[in-house]
Amino acid sequence: MAETVIDGEAASAVTSSVGGNGGAAGTPGTGGASAASGNGGAAVADSSATSTTGAFYADATASGGYGAAGFGSDQTGGSGGTATATASGTSDSGSGSVYATQQGGFGGDGYGGADGGAGADSTMTDAVSVSTTGGLYALRQTSGGGAGGTAHDGGDGGAGGDATSALTADTGTAQIVNYSSVQSTANGGAGGEGTAGLGGAAGDAVATLDLTSGDLSGSFHYSTATATGGTGGGSGMGSGQAGGTATADASVISAAGSPYVTANATGGTGGTGSGVGSSGGAGGTAAATASSESVANYVYANAYQTGGSGGEGYDGASGGAGADSTMLDAVTGSSTGDVQLGQQATGGSGGRGEGTGGDGGDATSALTAETDGAYSTLLYNYATAGSGGTSTNAQGGAAGNAKATTTLTADAVSSSASAQGSASGGTCGASDVGNGQDGGSAEAATTVTGLGAGNVGSSAGAGGGAGGHGSGAGNRGGAGGTATATARGTSDGGGWVYVTVGQNGGFGGTGYGGADGGAGGDSVVIDAATGSTSGSLSVSQSATGGGGAPAISGMAQAATAATPRQSCCLRTRARRTSTAMSLPMVVMAAGGSMGSVAQGAMAALPRQTLRSSTTRRPG
Repeated sequence: MAETVIDGEAASAVTSSVGGNGGAAGTPGTGGASAASGNGGAAVADSSATSTTGAFYADATASGGYGAAGFGSDQTGGSGGTATATASGTSDSGSGSVYATQQGGFGGDGYGGADGGAGADSTMTDAVSVSTTGGLYALRQTSGGGAGGTAHDGGDGGAGGDATSALTADTGTAQIVNYSSVQSTANGGAGGEGTAGLGGAAGDAVATLDLTSGDLSGSFHYSTATATGGTGGGSGMGSGQAGGTATADASVISAAGSPYVTANATGGTGGTGSGVGSSGGAGGTAAATASSESVANYVYANAYQTGGSGGEGYDGASGGAGADSTMLDAVTGSSTGDVQLGQQATGGSGGRGEGTGGDGGDATSALTAETDGAYSTLLYNYATAGSGGTSTNAQGGAAGNAKATTTLTADAVSSSASAQGSASGGTCGASDVGNGQDGGSAEAATTVTGLGAGNVGSSAGAGGGAGGHGSGAGNRGGAGGTATATARGTSDGGGWVYVTVGQNGGFGGTGYGGADGGAGGDSVVIDAATGSTSGSLSVSQSATGGGGAPAISGMAQAATAATPRQSCCLRTRARRTSTAMSLPMVVMAAGGSMGSVAQGAMAALPRQTLRSSTTRRPG
């Protein structure tokens, strides 16, 4: 423990504690049983910095000891040691920072048939604190689970430790200064590998942050909760373990400042698998939520959620599946000032396989919001699907599909309301033997309604995923994924409305070794951008077909059967008053590029059409 108390001057307290490693197992006598291995020692660190009027800095770090190696089929490597870290800063009027980091000990390895030892769990609850009427620069705590031990000679790998970081803080009289940060972080431990057995389970991660701040008026500050699941243990004779789960939640209520709140959750990667009939582990799931509240200033709430990637497969094993990622109204915000909300769902990538490739995870993000006295509101909503895993000897993994749905309703006092939705299909898994998989589909729909006279903006974009490459005569690259996007904006009070739609078909996959190139994805938009107002209305929509892929010693796809086909037709109707009203419209369509051919025949050129019609009717 370190404690520093200084009157009128800066106070700094730094403590580091490392637990001892476990003792080695004793050697058994002739015919006797194997002896147990020692566990890692515990570590405790506490830092306290106190200054009456000066600055303060407190930092505590604790790392649990490593478990000792285990020997013999009836034994296990020692468990990792526990760790505890706490830190505090106190001053009558000074400013400062407080940090605490704790890492669970690693499990011991196993030999001669012994299992690997378990990594230690790590749990932190309000491990950092501050008391001052001065400024707060940083308040951060980080928790890490220990990795499981490796089993080298036939045993199973040890389990990774779970990690939890829960921080509930009320800064009270402390003034959170501009660009200061409050963080809660958790990292799950990796499962141990089983070189001739099964891998160990991955550790899960949970990070929460609940902050109430009485801060300087107008101060801009960051508050973040981050959770990352552990990697699943790999197996030298079977399927890998799934990646650890990750959960992150951040919530801030600010008395007068501008809080920028972020939650990041990333599922763990699956462990490697080995052997025909086995597979890499599935990616771990993730969940992220964020909330930001202030009286009259800017508020920002962002949530990023990423499914874990699938583990790789060796010696004939398939790749593991990437985790799906689904978000539903994961962000909220409240203020009479400006409100900005954003959420992003990302599917995990499929693992590479020497059998089939792992499938990419789907991504679905749905965000619905209603303003409640906010001066302006801006929504961002993204969905990005995972890519399929590549296969060296079989079929590549299927690409994930993506869907983003965004709905915003602005009340009568709102000055402006805008929403942007975007969806991207996953790239499909490539195949070194056979056909490439088709790219993932993408769908985006955005609707914004203004109940008053404020401006309204609505936009949607969708891009199909690229097809995977194929290989071998008679085979082909995968087709590009399809895309669908729609957007609508409405102002009941005659505000300016602008609506934009962009849609892109995915590129076809390349063909190798005599395989044909894949077809580009079609892109067709008909009345995809619509709006309604008695004021000014601006609408724009565009369609781009996916490019046909090149073929190496095969046929490039560019003919009707494998042609990117595009059409764009826009019909817009707007109510109109007797006063002047502008109604600009933009319509664009672009054909996909034709695939090139290194050797072999080439089909006909792609066709492309453009149709546009505009209708204005007085309201």
